[in-house]
Amino acid sequence: MPVVVRICDKEMTALYTNLLIRAGITTCGGTIMLRFRQSKCSISLAFVLVLTGFVLFAQGQICYAGTSTCDATLSSDFKLNVPVLSFAGTYYQVGLQYSPYSDGLIWFTLSDIVSTTQGDCGNSGTLALSSDKYVVHIPSLNLSGTSFWLDLEYAPTTDGLVWFKLTNYGISNCDFTSVPLVRELCFGGVGKGCEGAPGAPSDKKGNSCYVKGWMSVGSILHDRCCVATSNAGYNCNNPWWLIDTGDPMKCWDEWQEAWHDTADCTITHREPDHQWQFIFGPYPAGSKGDSTNADLRAPAGTRVTPKYQYVCSSGRCEIDAQCNTIIKYDGCGNYCECSSDENRLICPDIAGKWNFTNSGTVTCTGGGETDTEYPSGSGTVCISQNACNVSWRDPVFNQSRSGTVSGNTIQVSGIFAVPLVGDVNFTQNSYSASGTISEDTKTINLNGSGTASGSYEGIDFSCSGTDKATFTRSSLSSISSNMYVSTGEKTTEANPE
Repeated sequence: MPVVVRICDKEMTALYTNLLIRAGITTCGGTIMLRFRQSKCSISLAFVLVLTGFVLFAQGQICYAGTSTCDATLSSDFKLNVPVLSFAGTYYQVGLQYSPYSDGLIWFTLSDIVSTTQGDCGNSGTLALSSDKYVVHIPSLNLSGTSFWLDLEYAPTTDGLVWFKLTNYGISNCDFTSVPLVRELCFGGVGKGCEGAPGAPSDKKGNSCYVKGWMSVGSILHDRCCVATSNAGYNCNNPWWLIDTGDPMKCWDEWQEAWHDTADCTITHREPDHQWQFIFGPYPAGSKGDSTNADLRAPAGTRVTPKYQYVCSSGRCEIDAQCNTIIKYDGCGNYCECSSDENRLICPDIAGKWNFTNSGTVTCTGGGETDTEYPSGSGTVCISQNACNVSWRDPVFNQSRSGTVSGNTIQVSGIFAVPLVGDVNFTQNSYSASGTISEDTKTINLNGSGTASGSYEGIDFSCSGTDKATFTRSSLSSISSNMYVSTGEKTTEANPE
């Protein structure tokens, strides 16, 4: 089963089968190596995440915070140190060395054991017989300020070593308390904090400190607006059943959208595709909660109010062949569906309407004469994209330009000359252009060149030329970009569609 790891602004996202796990990471400095199976990821963060069948350990400096005399620790050489372990009324200090094995399970071998006393430890580890098996229970393993509990089962072998395998684990102490503007939990989710709402229930996982909840475009917009207005906006910092409070001149539109997505669409009209499930957390005791600057987006297929399509993960809804947003209707009104963001995963997404300006120089020779022209023009094109392949048609002569995008570069080709009369015979007619795409995919700059040769009414001719073109996203994209940063004020702006 693959594990995909992405590092972004002190957050790790690990995709294990279909479970999305997010965890905060503390910077320790230096280069840290995360290992799982045969893959490696080198980052400057320290964090340990244990998954069934996988173990990710930070090599080098391990950050500890707030450890007590009972807390187990993990050293840089992957040694699990248990300060106090109780067995049959006697206390031991135990060392367990992580020992990789080819079966994909997580194994430790006993490296050292010495007698000790209970001391001030009121919650020591235990070794006890459970269902005919000896199990070491470690109530607190402190990793970067997060306390995990572990169960290690003794496995008899004939190699003379004492082996234990990890059979269960979790986070010891969870805190699902949200403090507005201080410790925001389930940010962007439906309902206040992690409480959920009718039609969007919340499931708090006490053994892992994650919360399975719901999110909608409206809930994202409203939470962002409440933070921007220090919770002075309409229905900020209220449970779902206490409404009509706060300043209605702030966050009104965002609240209406949140109500629309869950109350109107999901509950009243039974149209559930206006919200989606989301895994929040984890929220162990002492954690700082969610970042209110996270770029939360609606996944592909989500039904959204057309003017809010910029919240889609792809940045837009599905479009037709003319680049017009496809508007549909269900029981709670007009909507469009967030388009797939597959293009973004492998290359820049430039599909949609673009305004362009173009200027060039063309020189033609024929019949003993040479003429040079300086054509220029502007207009709008609809760029279609399938993975990294792109194409569009010239709006004047309806000629195709097609090519590929890779990274921030684009290359296209087509014909150079278009005959305005019949009986023009071309022996050569080609055009190619290459250029760059801006990082925000709002501007494309192209430099092209072409040649054409042939004959007309018995006269041979040849033409060559160069041109420069600049493409900018159409007005919908620029409106969307401006709208994405909420001002917090009530607006009556018309649908940009």
